[in-house]
Amino acid sequence: MRLQNTTVSGLPGAILVSTVTNPDVFTAYSHCNLYSTDPPSALPPNSVSLNPNFLSDTDLHLTNTNLNNRGIPVAVGDDMDGDPRDPLTPDIGADEYTSNLRSAGLVRFIHPATDQVYCDTLPLTVVLINSGTEPLTTAGIEVRWNGALWATVAWAGNLTSGASEEIALGNIIPTPLVANQIGVSVQQPNGLADDFPDDDSLVFNNAFAGFSGAYTIGGANGNFPTLGAAFNALQYGGLCGPTELLVRDGVYAEQIYVAAPIKGSAPDRPLTLRGESGDSSAVQIVAAGTLAQNTTLRFDGATYLQLKSLTIRQTANVSNNNAALLLVGGHDISIENCVVAGHLGTSRVALTAKPDSNFTIRHCVFSGGETPVLMIGSNIKFNLTFTHNQVFSGDDNAIHIEFWRNVQMEDNVISSFSNSSHYGIYGLGIRDFELRNNRVRVAGPQASVGIYLKNCGRFSRTSVLANNAVAVNLGTGIIAIGRGMWLIGCSDIQVLHNSVYHLSDDADNFAFAVQQSDDMALLNNLFVNGSAGRAFYSFGNSNLVSDYNVFFSKTGTLGETVNDLPGLQVLTGGDQHSVVGDPGWAAPDPDSLALRNAALENIGTATSITTDIFGRPRQLPAPDPGAFENPTAPLVQLGADTTVCGSLLLDGFAPGATAYTWNTGDTQPAILVEVSGAYILTASNAYGTHADTVQVTVAPLPDPPVVLFENNILRTTSTGALQWWLNGQPLPGAVGDTLLPPTNGWYQVQVTEAGLCSAFSDSLQVVVLHTAALAGAAPLQLFPNPLTGPTLWIAQMQGDLSDVQVVDLLGRTWPVRMLPASAAALPGVDVSELPAGVYCLCVRDRTGQPGRGLFVKL
Repeated sequence: MRLQNTTVSGLPGAILVSTVTNPDVFTAYSHCNLYSTDPPSALPPNSVSLNPNFLSDTDLHLTNTNLNNRGIPVAVGDDMDGDPRDPLTPDIGADEYTSNLRSAGLVRFIHPATDQVYCDTLPLTVVLINSGTEPLTTAGIEVRWNGALWATVAWAGNLTSGASEEIALGNIIPTPLVANQIGVSVQQPNGLADDFPDDDSLVFNNAFAGFSGAYTIGGANGNFPTLGAAFNALQYGGLCGPTELLVRDGVYAEQIYVAAPIKGSAPDRPLTLRGESGDSSAVQIVAAGTLAQNTTLRFDGATYLQLKSLTIRQTANVSNNNAALLLVGGHDISIENCVVAGHLGTSRVALTAKPDSNFTIRHCVFSGGETPVLMIGSNIKFNLTFTHNQVFSGDDNAIHIEFWRNVQMEDNVISSFSNSSHYGIYGLGIRDFELRNNRVRVAGPQASVGIYLKNCGRFSRTSVLANNAVAVNLGTGIIAIGRGMWLIGCSDIQVLHNSVYHLSDDADNFAFAVQQSDDMALLNNLFVNGSAGRAFYSFGNSNLVSDYNVFFSKTGTLGETVNDLPGLQVLTGGDQHSVVGDPGWAAPDPDSLALRNAALENIGTATSITTDIFGRPRQLPAPDPGAFENPTAPLVQLGADTTVCGSLLLDGFAPGATAYTWNTGDTQPAILVEVSGAYILTASNAYGTHADTVQVTVAPLPDPPVVLFENNILRTTSTGALQWWLNGQPLPGAVGDTLLPPTNGWYQVQVTEAGLCSAFSDSLQVVVLHTAALAGAAPLQLFPNPLTGPTLWIAQMQGDLSDVQVVDLLGRTWPVRMLPASAAALPGVDVSELPAGVYCLCVRDRTGQPGRGLFVKL
């Protein structure tokens, strides 16, 4: 399919040509005229954007000479009037015409442009065109700003027919916060009347200055009377810096739809919409959705957006999922201290969020008829933080989340009530998550689940499901499966310190269930069914580690086919330290799931979870199972009496303590002990005081030994038990006060006194140099040593030398010259060519007697 020689004219912002890849593929798309006062940024090959200057709205005969002879030959012989086409250079459009005009025209604005942000000034630039047939050499250009004459510019040049030129007309400083209108017109081409004036003028409306700083909405003397007015100006103007829209107290009956990212949005240019007073209940954005626009507040593709201290409410029940707040695409969005309320009817939500990454929700309240918080989408999304929120559902799931990676969902209160099956938290395909310290309550007559996770867990790290209190209260006559917690197809999750209470009269319902999952750890949990249901279900799992849990079922049947703890241990392959016991819970409410059975306290094991659901310290190393650590006085544990060498950092281990007092007067948790004696720590908190004593004996450290290196022998004068070390390892059997180094390396000696305290010498590097012929050579006396002159004399040997070898510490042999014996019958060596350093001299005399020794040349 080909699109050529065609004129398309549309309103500003109109889609002039739309192409899709299947089935309509344009194999040739060129030589067209796509006209709009806001033309496309990219045009097809050999195409233009020119006003065709039709004779009227119904008469599409052309008058713009610049479309004359600009086409390409195609298999169309006649125009719409039956006139023959030029066979080589046909016109663009349906009319083949000729023209003889004197005309100057304005094609379009370069600036202002709808995709640009103007922060300080607006550089006004237009495109001037010769829309006639005779050369254009002069013209007058007039600029009007907000209706008043701003400038008159005399243009001179030389434009041939159809040629154009960008004309800079100066810099305008836009009036802030209002829509600036800029009009440009061209007159008197070549000093005469324009034969075709229809293309003489351009008008740009809604030229707003960019935003930076704080602006008020509503109230007396606000910058904007309504939210709609503020966002209208913001979308036209864009962002020049960090911007806050401060909404004054009041009820705003408006629907806001921001259909595209705000221009200029960037990390250093965020946009914040917040209630000025900080009271979310005082600023209410309320709307009754319609079928055309069913949300109250909607952002598409928003980036670096913050919503704070607002109430956003939907009051109409008109279509499925008519969210009060809808976020589609975008990234780096946060919602804080807001109330978001959907309609109470079925199939309604408060928040529907589908950003791409970096989404944070803190200290908010969500409520709605079906699913107050819906965070789904087919694409993978990254970095979700959902903390300290309250979520209330009156008909179905409270939170529905799908395909998020790196999720932090902590310290939330979640309630869901329904006459049908529903979930407190429904998670599908979430990876690398931490679900901690959440209180979840689910109630209704049908089978439902407190926390449901399917195909969740590892992407790059272990996920954590910890310190959650889940209460599920179901009625009689259950017709579907219900669970307190239910994990299916998950991997690499630590399930730690959860309290799960499930009330169900149906034996097929369980407090906790895990299926087709792998690499799971279940530690320190309370799994309880307070009615006819069961406590635990496991099927098709691999690498399941389960221990230190408490199981209880009112019927005494713990699992589907398991009646007691030994059977459960066989089922899980673990739980050797787990117990069966009634925690004494009286009500199916998350805040009521603290232990009320002292026999079950402090039977857990230490894990990565060091605080409970309320942030109270765990009493390690034996914490309470479940989400709650019963408040008690701290238990000080200083350990057994001990003897140390030199000093000891004594750590006062007292989980839960808020104050520390030592008998030394110190008030910090740890002290440095350097003197023998009894040390007492008294620790306290709001629940009581406890003390513990430890006897510390401090033995003195021996003085570090000194190592000497004499005649190739290592020697120490230290007494006590000795042990020589080579390269950080003890040398077997090397326990004397001297040592002949067996090999190259770093040597040191350790001395131990009274079998308790040790000290080490400094390390000494030894390089052993010898040849096989001189391996047993006697040590030599060499002088002068250190050597400052050219000659080295040898004291022990008599007569001339038969062989001399000088080797440095790197094993390199250096040439030297033997000297005849001196008058004192002492042989010598000329070492004048040696550089400064340490050397080994290896020699034989005329009798074959070998010798060796070290010397230093300065």
